[in-house]
Amino acid sequence: MKITDTTGRSMLVDLVYKDPRKGWLQAPEYTLKGRGTRFVQVPYGAYAIRICSITGADVIVHENGERLIATSVAERTQFITNDAENQPLMFGAPGTIARKSKVTDVAVLADTTDSASPEGETTPAAAAPAPLQPVKGHGMVHVVVRFAKQNSPFGEPPQEEFEVAFQMFENADFENHMANNLHLVNQAPALPNPRDPMSREKADYNNDAHPHFNCVFSGHRH
Repeated sequence: MKITDTTGRSMLVDLVYKDPRKGWLQAPEYTLKGRGTRFVQVPYGAYAIRICSITGADVIVHENGERLIATSVAERTQFITNDAENQPLMFGAPGTIARKSKVTDVAVLADTTDSASPEGETTPAAAAPAPLQPVKGHGMVHVVVRFAKQNSPFGEPPQEEFEVAFQMFENADFENHMANNLHLVNQAPALPNPRDPMSREKADYNNDAHPHFNCVFSGHRH
């Protein structure tokens, strides 16, 4: 998934799984209309979060509502494969994956005492922002990312946070879920150049050497 902040910086955040012969592979996925969750097809076994950026990133990973790790990754392509206890990230049937310990958050309570204003009136203190509530559920991976600080002498871009939710399904469950929600599945974007699937540039039919014909109605080449 491509993430772009208000300054135009972008990074890729994807869930990948371990293939014994080919290494890390991006999991097939789809989304439903009106929902932000990305449903991914992952076989039982090791998985990882892949971050691709040119600046590095700060990352927090949750699974089933529990924080697994909060870390920073360097620029280029990086893989988060282990949790804070150095255990590999594993996807298995319900009740089959047991972790040694949980990484919990300490809630900070807001000061609710009144403070005096210059006019002598009392106003309630500003409440602290609500703590992050990651989505719970078996196979639900919730990732929070932000671009790493650049320590630029010209000013620091805003530290925006972006959330990505992945719902992992084993092969059969993935197919059943997609079939049951086929009427809501978002279609994949069309290829920029249908004649060249590997191209990122739009087709230029006026300078195309492939066979074509001239339309007498519009004057264009097709």
